[in-house]
Order: sequence, then structure tokens, then C-alpha cells
Amino acid sequence: MGNNGIRSALVTVALVGGWVAAPSAVIADDRFDQDEVRSIEEIVRDYILANPEIISEANQILEARKEAAKKARARELISANMHELVADTHSFVAGNPDGDVTVVEFFDYRCPYCRGWMPKINAMLEEDPNIRLVLKEYPILRPDSLTASQAAIASIPQGNYKEFHNALLAAKGTLSEEAVMEIAAELGLDTERLKADIKDIRVQDTIDKNKALAKALELLGTPTFIVGDQFFEPWLSVDEFKAMIAAERSSG
Repeated sequence: MGNNGIRSALVTVALVGGWVAAPSAVIADDRFDQDEVRSIEEIVRDYILANPEIISEANQILEARKEAAKKARARELISANMHELVADTHSFVAGNPDGDVTVVEFFDYRCPYCRGWMPKINAMLEEDPNIRLVLKEYPILRPDSLTASQAAIASIPQGNYKEFHNALLAAKGTLSEEAVMEIAAELGLDTERLKADIKDIRVQDTIDKNKALAKALELLGTPTFIVGDQFFEPWLSVDEFKAMIAAERSSG
């Protein structure tokens, strides 16, 4: 076997990452006999032990490829569902309805991370008057998540959804029907009308549509933010969120 064959085997093994001794399954094929395989394994092992940094380099390459594949998949899923994300007729739109950048948020009222992001999002909307925020109820955590979402959607005709939404996210303890109605009454909502509107088929239809959309997008949890054709990871910072919005704005 020539040097090119050995070099090819070295590259192959290095890029799979983390193997000190090259497994025969990687390099044994019709081109190599068993003696050549053993020679290659020894060469690879000695090379990696002498140059352990290639393991880290190989892992970095693999992680970069995974991230690129993840972003490509996100673009594919978001593009396929763009109309339902940004232009459906059942989601409440906060911020500027005519804003030049749309941010979509899937949330659950019992999600602690959603509660943590609520004041940050509100501050961003105040700071940037050209953000269009589409709020999608996605109750998946607990039974009272559904209770809160149904009430919030039913409040839209009364024109006080955003305040109710914020109050539900800020609420402590469970969100039983009684607790939800107390919050609604404190905000001046007509609770009798709210109870009647919760039974409207359009309320559950909205939740069902959001859950179907979340499934189509392969969402893993809440909160999920979408800006343009990418997901924003909620463990990132507000500054990184603003940077993503700015990038989307400049690309448009």
C-alpha cells in the first residue's frame, strides 16, 4: 500500500473523532489485507498520540457540520410553514402589526422560561417599535396550561389580551379556572362573557392548529422563538436576540 492509501486512512479515522486505534471496520476493505490493516492501525494510533490536538479539531469540524445541518433543517421547516407562522388569522399580534421584522413565539403559561422571557420581550418591543410579535398559545406542560390558554384566546374579542397574557405569565401558583377568572376580573374583563367565549369552537381550534404547526416544525418545547427562517435558542442573550432581529431586518 502506498503513502496515499495510508494518508487517506489517517484522514478518515481522524475525522470520525476520538478513536485512538483505528477500527478495522473503518479501513478494512478489498484494497487492504490484514497485515496492511494492522500497519495502518499502528500508524494512526502513533500519529494521534503524537498529535492529540487533531481529535479536538475533528470534533470542531463535526460540530460545525451538525450546526450547519441544523440550520438548514430549520430553514426548510420554517419556509414550508411560513404562512401559518406569520399570517394566520387566529394568533394575537403584539408590538407593531405593520413592523418590518416578525418574531413568532410559541409559549406555555406554566413554562418558567417563558415567564423569564416575558419582561425581556416587552422591553424589546418598547425599545424597537418595528417588531411584529406573533404570539402562539402552545399549552403542553400541565392541565392548567390549557385552562390559561383557552381563557387568553377567549379574551381577544374583549380587546385586553396583551395585559391578560402578561398577567397570566406573571402569576404565581396554579392557574385553575378560579385563579384565571380572578386575574381576568382584576383587569376589568367581563368574566361571564369570558366563560361563554371559552366554549367557542374557535378557541380549541386555535390551540389545535398551533399544536399541529408545532409538530410540523418539530418543536421540542417552550419557549420557541422564530425570526425570519431561523429558530432563536432561548438560552442565548437578549443582545444575541437583538442581533438576529437586526440581521433579519438588514437582509430584507
